[in-house]
Amino acid sequence: MGVYDRQIATAKRLIAAKGRTCVWRTLDEAAPADETKPWKKGEETTTDNAAKIVFLPDTRSNLAFLQTLTDQPINVGDDYGIMAAVDFVPTTRAEIYDESGATLLRGIKSVDALAPNGEVIMYTLRFTVAT
Repeated sequence: MGVYDRQIATAKRLIAAKGRTCVWRTLDEAAPADETKPWKKGEETTTDNAAKIVFLPDTRSNLAFLQTLTDQPINVGDDYGIMAAVDFVPTTRAEIYDESGATLLRGIKSVDALAPNGEVIMYTLRFTVAT
């Protein structure tokens, strides 16, 4: 039993209730096609995971808070997301698709974990513009 179990459960419950079901598609590094030519990449593989994400707009009221969390400048007008702790490790080498996995919603710019004592409560996601 962890110190932050109650906070983790609360984050999961609220994000499940208010979030959008998405497919988190991790882009795996391709193994070399030919071991004698490691500079040539092989086929890129993907791994799909289901995730609930709350998409929120950046406003001036929460901009200072987000800049404090990420220690990065943030453009007003970008949106961000909140995702509860999941059973996979989210990285920036991923894309977010709609529930069917067919329509690209966002690319990932950054993933910041709120993890006091090493226990992940939730992730704050910064997005790139979907093309």
